[in-house]
Amino acid sequence: MVQDAEKHAEEDKKVKELVDAKNQAEAMINGSEKAIKDLGEKADKADVDATGKAIEDLKEAVKSDDVEKIKDLTMKLTEVAGKIAQQAYQEQAQADGAAGQAAPDANAAPGGSKDAVDAEFEEVDDNKDEPKQNSK
Repeated sequence: MVQDAEKHAEEDKKVKELVDAKNQAEAMINGSEKAIKDLGEKADKADVDATGKAIEDLKEAVKSDDVEKIKDLTMKLTEVAGKIAQQAYQEQAQADGAAGQAAPDANAAPGGSKDAVDAEFEEVDDNKDEPKQNSK
């Protein structure tokens, strides 16, 4: 049994590498398609077209068992789709910046004063000269 395992170890390694490459490719395809969908018309047309072509090429490669081709096309898609992802991050940053300018200051007091300070206090008894009465 140990001899069989050793004999098939190289085959198992190749199968694992193929499965990992296909999984990574599928994840990249899904992420790229989502980025294109989320950005819609805002994305640069040339980048969208290049990404779409890279997605189709990679989908075809995933159907095969050519690990090197899958890895190469996954890297190509990563590079091309990176431009769209960068646009998505810029859009989000601009949206967050605009929302941050319009939103009230989170540290401002409810009364509107930005100078208000949250502090602890101690209650002082002004009647300390008067004797305390015990009620027993």
